[in-house]
Amino acid sequence: MNSQSNMNQNDLHKKQPFSVPEGYFDSFPDKVLKQINDLPVQQEKTPKRLIIKRQLSIAAAFIGFFLVSYFVFNVIIEKPTISKETLAQSVSYDDVVLQHVNEQDILDVLTENETPINAQEVENYLIDENIHESVLSDYLNQ
Repeated sequence: MNSQSNMNQNDLHKKQPFSVPEGYFDSFPDKVLKQINDLPVQQEKTPKRLIIKRQLSIAAAFIGFFLVSYFVFNVIIEKPTISKETLAQSVSYDDVVLQHVNEQDILDVLTENETPINAQEVENYLIDENIHESVLSDYLNQ
């Protein structure tokens, strides 16, 4: 243990092999500034690839925003949908035909082939169909 303490003391008293020249740190900042000022001024031009890359990223962001908005409005927010089967059940053939044909056309077709009406046939038809006289009277008086 004694030998180690002697070694440490000997190491402390050794002379450093390197030395700093006198006035070095006084003139150091001036030398560094001079070297910086002597450097040529380089203006870096923005490469076209970088400009195009930025524009594409902005366009992609807008497209992404619109796609997300479309998804939210059309998929998440449920719209009441009517299936084709439900629509077909609710609309009859007569309704569809009446939408495309007006009453005057029907009357024109019926009056084209005027045939004399037999009163006995009308009376038999009303009896067969079980149509009461009052219903017929109400219909004609409308």
